[in-house]
Amino acid sequence: MSNPTTTPERCEELADKAALMEERIDSGYDFTTAECGELKVKLRELAEMKRGRAEKAFALERDGTWYIDQDGESWETLEDWLFMGVLGGCKCGTSEELGGLALRVLALLAQPHESRTWSIRDDERAEIIAHWMYSRELLEHGSSIGGAWLTEKGKRVYATLLPFFDNGDGEAA
Repeated sequence: MSNPTTTPERCEELADKAALMEERIDSGYDFTTAECGELKVKLRELAEMKRGRAEKAFALERDGTWYIDQDGESWETLEDWLFMGVLGGCKCGTSEELGGLALRVLALLAQPHESRTWSIRDDERAEIIAHWMYSRELLEHGSSIGGAWLTEKGKRVYATLLPFFDNGDGEAA
């Protein structure tokens, strides 16, 4: 799936904005927090376009007791796919527990703020997972990671997992 806004005109527009920001940086301009956030998002988008990288499509199918992803990789659990296949974790240590926590954090952040029954700030490990998800561009946040929301990529990952949830609460069937 490619980004529908990836056009030569959009790429040129972003390049112009990036050049303006670079001039401001060189002149010692003091950016506001909002401008920094906007710049970060625009630079990410520009870098994505320049690389010509299409947005990754995620897919999972159930094959007996295994899950097969879009690349043909087999995963024993949804937690394994999310923790290792998407986040880039490994199988050692407490990966099963952390994969489960990553699934809970993703499901939590897919909910509207007012519907959330717990906060990632309630659990230090959940907050670390959220920061990791941020580094993988699955979520975005304002001034606090506790108020994070899913990016389009995060929504695609969640939508891939959703059919396997038993009652929509983030718990796998």
